Amino acid sequence: MSGDRLDQLGLDETGELGRGLPAILLRVLIALTCLGIVGVLALDHTEPAGVLVVAVVAVLSIGLPASPSPALLIVLAAGLIVVGHKEPLSLAALAMIPLVHLLHVSCGIAGMLPLRARVHLAALRRPAVRYLMVQTGVFLVAGIAALLPEGATPAVLEVLALLSVAALGLVIARMAHRPQ
Repeated sequence: MSGDRLDQLGLDETGELGRGLPAILLRVLIALTCLGIVGVLALDHTEPAGVLVVAVVAVLSIGLPASPSPALLIVLAAGLIVVGHKEPLSLAALAMIPLVHLLHVSCGIAGMLPLRARVHLAALRRPAVRYLMVQTGVFLVAGIAALLPEGATPAVLEVLALLSVAALGLVIARMAHRPQ
């Protein structure tokens, strides 16, 4: 097997995977993500009781990533952001999007692995690429939404926006199904 192909698969020159990283690092990533979620809510002047409830659910999400607690954390964080803002593209909402998505992805992976397992970076490549593609699409749509005028939108602009979102979806779908 060629050296480039071995690198793609995450193998060394002997064809072995090597030791990998401790799976507990995924829990550290989840903890940092939860800290970011709680921090965004606290800095956004969310009611202290709401931040406290989110913090408790965040601790549960760190310890039990395969439980419903990460989904509850995502719903609570989104709800508190929506209730606290009249502007849909607030800085807190834009900061929360990658955080809750990273929580979702990392809890999905960590929930399948025992604490003492080891995970190879090659196993995380596809989820990382998918995460980046989704975030790119989300922020492109948010950028388009930020450019829209407030008030009544002309019908021509609505049609153009709809077509651009559809084209963007096709580009992302094509990128996702491209052979690697």
